[in-house]
Amino acid sequence: MEKLLREKETKKVADEKEKWSKWAVNSFVSPIFFNSFANGSPISNEFASNEKTFNNSTSYGVGVSYNVNKRLSVKTGVSNLNLDYDTENIAFYSSFEDQSKISNTNIERNSNGKYLVLKHEKDISKSVIENQMIPSNQNSGKLNQKTQYVEVPLELSYAILNKKIGIAIKGGMSTLFLTENVISISGNDGNDGNMQIGKASNLNNVHFSSNLGLGFRYNFMKNFQLNVEPTLKY
Repeated sequence: MEKLLREKETKKVADEKEKWSKWAVNSFVSPIFFNSFANGSPISNEFASNEKTFNNSTSYGVGVSYNVNKRLSVKTGVSNLNLDYDTENIAFYSSFEDQSKISNTNIERNSNGKYLVLKHEKDISKSVIENQMIPSNQNSGKLNQKTQYVEVPLELSYAILNKKIGIAIKGGMSTLFLTENVISISGNDGNDGNMQIGKASNLNNVHFSSNLGLGFRYNFMKNFQLNVEPTLKY
């Protein structure tokens, strides 16, 4: 009887340990390296050939994972995601015509941008050569498009090495909820500052990404570990 009681107690402790170890909560911070696989411009086809500068940013959030077994786990969480890039070599000047009605851009203009003409600098140069005319208030600068999302990922992670040092492959998708959508322009001379002229009109409030990455883990102790997880999101 005593032996049976010891075995039962041992099994109970083991079950509680297993149940406890299935869940993990973490916080994280990540550098974001934003870029594009294709040429073109989401703002306007007119700027497809303009040089683009993709600005790096930082993401942070919290996550939770559930270990289905010793190798397979399901992960989710919530974080912010900032995407930010510049379209270079933009010529801009004021006009008496409402550009929101005649301009071929994907910009929902505010009061600052309503009467602002945006052109590729090469187009302005061509106009000067052909007509010897240039607007007296023309400036040169860059367009900045900034978007921010709340990201909710759902990913599977499979451990190919599961010891004190762990290596895993992971994949899944994220749902992205748009929280900021701003298009600004700034002059190269720095005198015009950074002026908001509207927002992108071709963005949905909800987007999706596919995620693929690797996970590297080091267990410092039973309840604490460091994870490094480089991930490609498309």
